[in-house]
Amino acid sequence: MTAFHAPLDDILFSLRHVARADRLPDWDDELAAEIIGHFASFAEGRIAPLDAPGDAEGCRLENGRVRMPAGFRELYAELAGQGWQGLSIPEAFGGQALSAAIRAGVLACLSRSWSAASGGSPAARSSSSAAIWEGPSEDGCGRSRIA
Repeated sequence: MTAFHAPLDDILFSLRHVARADRLPDWDDELAAEIIGHFASFAEGRIAPLDAPGDAEGCRLENGRVRMPAGFRELYAELAGQGWQGLSIPEAFGGQALSAAIRAGVLACLSRSWSAASGGSPAARSSSSAAIWEGPSEDGCGRSRIA
């Protein structure tokens, strides 16, 4: 498998020259490059290495609960613990109140690095869908349980 390298230069170019983020009142180019660069390193070193083994192991349904492949729970806890989920959430609610443009740059790295885990491959889409979907409930909505 080819090692993942975050397209940091492409992401920053798109934010700067295509999206014209410099026109946003809360844009700080240096801060954006620093934050997106840190996440790119995290994605390359921690997220992407779980793609192949996670795809090979797949999700499984045990006692009515979806079990993620080895390492995914710990990785998610690390991702959340470092505050990546709260980049643009207001500080009053525990977030960092950063711009949506910075969040978009981070999400661009995330979607490319965790492709198999997020459904980027047919095998992941198939096994994840099968493991999560339990069928319709009495109210007609699907039920799912992630563990």
